Amino acid sequence: MALVSQRVTPLPLESRTLARAVLEDRDFVVLGRQCAGIVGLLDSDEIMRRITRLLTDEYGFHMSWIAESSADGAVIRYASGNRTDRFHGILLRGGLGLGGKVFASGRLQWVDDYLTSPEITHDYDKPVAAEQVQRMVAAPLIGDDRSFGVLLGGHRDPGTCGDRAAAILEAVAERCARALSIAERARAAAAAAVYEDRQRTAIILHDTVGAMLFAISSSARAIGENVDVDEEVARPLQALDRLADEAANTLRDSLRALLGSNDPLASGGVASHLPRPDPGHPVQDRRRGSQPSPIARREYDVLRRVATGETNSEIAHAMSLSCNTVKTYLRNVMSKLGARNRVEAIARAREFGFL
Repeated sequence: MALVSQRVTPLPLESRTLARAVLEDRDFVVLGRQCAGIVGLLDSDEIMRRITRLLTDEYGFHMSWIAESSADGAVIRYASGNRTDRFHGILLRGGLGLGGKVFASGRLQWVDDYLTSPEITHDYDKPVAAEQVQRMVAAPLIGDDRSFGVLLGGHRDPGTCGDRAAAILEAVAERCARALSIAERARAAAAAAVYEDRQRTAIILHDTVGAMLFAISSSARAIGENVDVDEEVARPLQALDRLADEAANTLRDSLRALLGSNDPLASGGVASHLPRPDPGHPVQDRRRGSQPSPIARREYDVLRRVATGETNSEIAHAMSLSCNTVKTYLRNVMSKLGARNRVEAIARAREFGFL
């Protein structure tokens, strides 16, 4: 088959200019109808699979494929109409071949004879020849100022791509990018909602179970350090202290698994606020230091209930207060004790002998 010299034809104007100039209104109506279900999928993999099939099933392209953005370029992961697997997993590096050139420039381009074109590199001639593709057009997938990759369409017969084929591929690429943007925003929103729910759960565990474990451990140590306690009582108290410590470690690990080790609540919050009293700084010595500001009776009542593991809602109900008032009392206590959270407040209150 005789081959003729072809060229890459970059569009001089912004994306979608050719599509608007070439396609008629009814074309956009049909495109809109065919892509409506794709835009609503919210599944990136399914979006790209359906887009490639749309080009081969409805618009006469012999083959279509999508190269998805990666750290080093764009990787071909989706194809329709292919006869081999030669393209699957190929990395299109920026500027190489037609796809790499479109990926780097962000502009629609096409060739009418891929294998002889002097305007592109020929790094990917072998898979192109294996698929017997001669004409090829490529458009960037750009949405929300982000590149999702490149959409390519090819024909196995000789001729020219023509403005209409290029315009159709460009219009489909624009709708594909829009669908991918929507899917990405939906995924981000869903992930944020899941994370917020996990964080609320972690805070509840932190404020209840964590506080109770610390209260148990501190009480056991305080009793055990009493010189009047005999050995038979001291041994179970020490065992209770160890069990509370093990439970605190389990809680810490669970929160890290729930939130991820980089979350401040998991890595710094609970992990550092389920402490053991420092044996190098006994309670008695620390009490001789600077005393906190006086704690009001209602503030003390709130702190005492927090130390037993009650939630803000439970405290508010028991004391006939609003939750906001309970939070205010607790903030006052933490400020007076120099604590960052309720668990630290309990620890400092015990050190000063308030609990």
